[in-house]
Amino acid sequence: MERLIPVFEEVWDRGKSVNFTPSGTSMLPMLRDKQDQVVLSRPKGKLKKYDLPLFKFDDKFVLHRVYKVNKDGTYTMAGDNRDICELGVTDDDIYAVVTSFTRDGKTYSVKDLKYKVYCRYWVNRKKIKWKFNSFKVKLYPYYRKIFRK
Repeated sequence: MERLIPVFEEVWDRGKSVNFTPSGTSMLPMLRDKQDQVVLSRPKGKLKKYDLPLFKFDDKFVLHRVYKVNKDGTYTMAGDNRDICELGVTDDDIYAVVTSFTRDGKTYSVKDLKYKVYCRYWVNRKKIKWKFNSFKVKLYPYYRKIFRK
């Protein structure tokens, strides 16, 4: 990927988009490993919650969703299939944003209503899961005291 970014940047500088096949399982079930394609374009201004940018984090290129736009201007990102977030991602770390993706020959725009509902579902599902796990961690010591044998 390190070698592809300069080529991608030339294309983006001309105002065009790049088709790319991502690898990895962090964005399942939306993007399947080496099967689906995304269209990457330069972001127009600041990212918003639910955007899907390509960014560099810990010397790796990552395609994850914006879960939160922080007050200090940084972003909290996470893959749909991941419980761990990337904190403190800045605009300087971001290279491109997904404008559409193709799965099984059918192209979906990120402006499509079904896609927007899908994004909200996965983000809210993850938030509920995080809150539940946090609640479990807080209750565990009491559980151990009650049921200790």
